[in-house]
Amino acid sequence: MYPYDRAEEFNKKIKRLGVFEDGGTYLDKFRTLVTQIGNMLGLIRMIKSAGLRYASTISNFIPNTQDIKKFTEISEDYSAFTKESSAVFDKIIESVTKNYTDDTDYFSLLVNTFKGVVSTSESKHLHNFYMIIPALTLNFADSLLIAKDKINKKNVAGMYFTDDGFSLGIAYILRVLD
Repeated sequence: MYPYDRAEEFNKKIKRLGVFEDGGTYLDKFRTLVTQIGNMLGLIRMIKSAGLRYASTISNFIPNTQDIKKFTEISEDYSAFTKESSAVFDKIIESVTKNYTDDTDYFSLLVNTFKGVVSTSESKHLHNFYMIIPALTLNFADSLLIAKDKINKKNVAGMYFTDDGFSLGIAYILRVLD
């Protein structure tokens, strides 16, 4: 259990370390970084969804992509231009079936890539990341309330409605560190 009072005290101690010119603390900067990681993952998910949609649209014109014959084999009796076109078409079909199927999990690919980086001795401090999550969550809630209040005011910088990237960033970092 991590009590609320302890997380609140941690936030106060971080504020004592100093404030940047824009009024943010070190914890604000760290929360922003975690949010950017989450937003990056959201972008990757959107790109994957777009790729899957594109592949499903294309696959309507391709018969069973798993058991299809190579067009280069079929076009051996035809002109060089037909053979070249068949080879290009085979590459496209292979790319669609390989890169845009439901089996391609880019999230797991990213996690596995960063696990290698995080498992080095230079990154041992990151294994204590879970300890800062309650304080980060309080910081996130405070910043969300401040931003909500700014929405009704005109010409105010730093207003936003929601920031789902924070929770996605936390989940991703915990999965990498697991």
